[in-house]
Amino acid sequence: MSKLLKVGLLLILVGIVAVVVIPLTTDNQVFSLNNDENYTLTEKSYSFDKFDSFNFDFENRDVYIYESEDNNVHLSYYLREKDILEFDDETNELTIEISRRWVDNIFIFDIGINRDYLDVYLYLPTTLIDSNLNITSSNGKITVDTDMQYQSVYIEGSNGNITLSNLQAVSINTNTSNGDITLDNIQASNSITGETSNGKVYLDQVVSDEIDFDTSNGRIEATNITALDVTLESSNGKVFLSINGNMDDYKIDLSTSLGDRIVNDFEISSGVLNSTESNSVKLETSNGDVEVQFLND
Repeated sequence: MSKLLKVGLLLILVGIVAVVVIPLTTDNQVFSLNNDENYTLTEKSYSFDKFDSFNFDFENRDVYIYESEDNNVHLSYYLREKDILEFDDETNELTIEISRRWVDNIFIFDIGINRDYLDVYLYLPTTLIDSNLNITSSNGKITVDTDMQYQSVYIEGSNGNITLSNLQAVSINTNTSNGDITLDNIQASNSITGETSNGKVYLDQVVSDEIDFDTSNGRIEATNITALDVTLESSNGKVFLSINGNMDDYKIDLSTSLGDRIVNDFEISSGVLNSTESNSVKLETSNGDVEVQFLND
């Protein structure tokens, strides 16, 4: 083994010792491992009419939005010493941003911590209507399960799943880079859209004038859908749609490079049917079957 290689291996070993041993044996914070003592719980409560908009932006946080058990808004989250917090509850918009300097992300390690310390909870009362949700979280999942009515809902994530259940809105937009998108029992009077780069899309009992979802790598499964216009596109994966309507009332555009085109259990050779209809169903994939079932036929 050459002398240069030996020196390189020695430096790597010294670095590992510095990262792991120093924070365990000293108070040095240049290299540190997180533990329970580094987290401080923050809990806040507000009256139901304090806010009409919620704007959250997080790094490495899971976000959960549920119904409140009383008539108030409740918020809870943990902070670490090196976290950067931007917080504003003085207006009708509740704004929270929690981040960390890039250098701290390198030298602070979330090893062996309880993931509950990275959770953010927002509880909303059912008396709150026509509010706006704007939730962003990198490297974390986002879950919204509220039997409530919103004005607009915008959910953006990366490296995490997005799950929405039992809510109503005028418009809903969901985007994630690496994760699944799941919508269950959702209604939007205008449009529902979503996009994921590497993940699956699951839609069940979704109602809107316009529904548009796109995934680069993953299947799309949309069942019991009610809409005038539906567009579902995948680069690699099967696309399935069951829709409340009659086949004769929709322009049907099915496209696949390697797979079958199926309408009401029958394989078709042409990709376009009923070309003059104003309502539309468009299913597209490069690799996989594209299938639509009209539930009223």
